[in-house]
Amino acid sequence: MAAQWTMTTAILNGSEAAPVSDLPSSSSSNGSLFLRGNRTGIDDDVTAAGSDVISLLYAFNEVLGVGVTGVVCLLGVAGNALTFVVLLRTFARSPMFYVLRMLSISDGLFLLSVFTAQTVVNVYPHTGVLSTCFFYRGYVQYYVWPWLMTMQMTTVWLTVLVSVERYVAICHPLKAIYVCTIRKVRVSVVSIVVACVLFNVPRYLEFTTAYDEAMLKTDIGKDVVYRYLYTCVLYAVAVFLFPLVLLLVLNVLLVLALRRGRREWRHLKFRQRHEQSMTVIPLTIVLVFFLCGTPSLVVNVIDSVTPELSDVYFVAFMICANFLVVVNSASNIVIYFLLGRKFRSRVAELIRCKCCSKQTATLDYELTEMPEMTS
Repeated sequence: MAAQWTMTTAILNGSEAAPVSDLPSSSSSNGSLFLRGNRTGIDDDVTAAGSDVISLLYAFNEVLGVGVTGVVCLLGVAGNALTFVVLLRTFARSPMFYVLRMLSISDGLFLLSVFTAQTVVNVYPHTGVLSTCFFYRGYVQYYVWPWLMTMQMTTVWLTVLVSVERYVAICHPLKAIYVCTIRKVRVSVVSIVVACVLFNVPRYLEFTTAYDEAMLKTDIGKDVVYRYLYTCVLYAVAVFLFPLVLLLVLNVLLVLALRRGRREWRHLKFRQRHEQSMTVIPLTIVLVFFLCGTPSLVVNVIDSVTPELSDVYFVAFMICANFLVVVNSASNIVIYFLLGRKFRSRVAELIRCKCCSKQTATLDYELTEMPEMTS
């Protein structure tokens, strides 16, 4: 799952310490960090921070916001791929696990987008590789940024869909037979993806780019009406307020229903017991979503209220919030391993099958290569 993501595009020009005027500061259009050179003047609080503090902030961003984030993204992509395979082989006919499979795809694509926009374009000054991505970073980020925001919004609403499916299955079991079907769930997933793509199309109009430059705001991106109506009001309602309220209400009702179900466990039918047992994993996913997404919600609110804020502590907090969003999208496989006994056994079987197939292939090759014995 992905909560709010605030893209950091502060790039060191191959130097160990960036000048004060290049300190990244928050952008009011989307909560992003951009090169300070895109604005005029230096805020007093930034200047007062001192070059040592700013250099430390840049080092912190390079380590956590670029390096560690890149590693977690790659591990998360691999984890989501493994999750998709195991859920497909084990729970192919379950509506809930179908949504969770789609969630693993969305999380994986989100992590790939973050890895491209945040890590790939920033490795050249430190390693000397991927120079093309560095010099064309503006173009890379321009095309990746809307897709990243689309995947972020998709994962949020897929998380809501999981909670809706669990609510119907637990609180209205008789209706669940007709409502929670694979066909209807597929229609819901397609509808969510289409709506999220259409909602984020204007992202391509917010910025422009040039060779060897980060993304630059267009007149539309600077427009006050667009900024407050689309990036503040509509974005806050569609990605934060409405889905979070739904998640909170649905999961409170789910927890209450589960507590009642525990007291009446002996009187429940097998199907009802099975549905309640499967609900623990989605509830944990939603809990992690709240924990990792709350700091980013705070960043978005502060950035919308005070778009010119450049305080070093706020920028450091923004970098940490970004990292928590990445951890959120990469953590699903950990939840499955800790809470899903069947998931663990299926992963073990998959690993054993791979090892056995390799050993069999090696043995067959050795037998075919062995010279024939003659009497």
